[in-house]
Amino acid sequence: MEIKTFDDFIASVIDVLKEEFQDCGVETARVMKNNGIRPCSVTVKPPGGTGIKDMHVAPNVYMETYFADFQKGRPFENIINELKSIYRQGMDNTEVGIQAGMVLDFDRIKDSICYMLVNKVLNAEFLSTVPHRDLYSLAVIYYIRLAPSDEGFATVKITDKLAGRWGVSEDELYETARANTPRLERGCVIPLLEIMDDNSQRDTSGRCSRYDSFDLTDAREGDLPMLVATNASKTYGAAVIMYDRLLEAVSERLGSFYVLPSSIHECILAPASLGDAGAMTRMVKDINATGVKAEEILYDGCFYYDAGKHKLQRAC
Repeated sequence: MEIKTFDDFIASVIDVLKEEFQDCGVETARVMKNNGIRPCSVTVKPPGGTGIKDMHVAPNVYMETYFADFQKGRPFENIINELKSIYRQGMDNTEVGIQAGMVLDFDRIKDSICYMLVNKVLNAEFLSTVPHRDLYSLAVIYYIRLAPSDEGFATVKITDKLAGRWGVSEDELYETARANTPRLERGCVIPLLEIMDDNSQRDTSGRCSRYDSFDLTDAREGDLPMLVATNASKTYGAAVIMYDRLLEAVSERLGSFYVLPSSIHECILAPASLGDAGAMTRMVKDINATGVKAEEILYDGCFYYDAGKHKLQRAC
């Protein structure tokens, strides 16, 4: 088939995958992701038992990026080889017990429950279906952190239906995630310059101070006095602003500061001396407009951490 459109691309991918994985179910769907984005996914479901507890968890792989790569000249065969590898890895995970039955058993899965932050307004439809709590203009939601992969790790969002099946309240989910998330995803605070400078070879060993479950890395003299707060995997890392004492520890170095939610994966921390809330908000909006994928935008405003009151509040 000659591939001219996105639909042609999806049809060609499905044809190849059905031939490769003949005993599996190959399906396509529009899956709601963060901020109401609905990309097209293709899933290869391994054969399983007839009961829900015997079913396997299969990864959704989103096709828009692959089609964009194809349009830029990436060979179709190269894309297919990568997709085959991803689906085979997903099947390997089922061999070590990543199955729906495990997800349905709260006692087996509770140590893998974490939290993340999303935009409250952009995710209003999604939030109507999941346990969550408000954090100013953001919402705290919960997910199960499953098997690691080359792309990070597989996750399952916790819905009202799943929490109801467990018989677990939102308060219980929050306390569980509050204990797990810093343990599974240690927080890091890094000088902004080191994030921006991909070629930086500077030795940062010996510059990390230990605070409970996270690192605080000092900027050297002359560095931009701005920090990036994220987690070890840099996935859903904006949630580290909820970690116990992390913001308080930063204030011991910066004094009062602004928290710029630059994506769902990280926040920028800027000393209050650099500008007012309006200037910081304009910075966030510019970052969101030019440097963040639509599904990764967290918020178009900013927050302020008062070092004297040890309190985070909305600034704009």
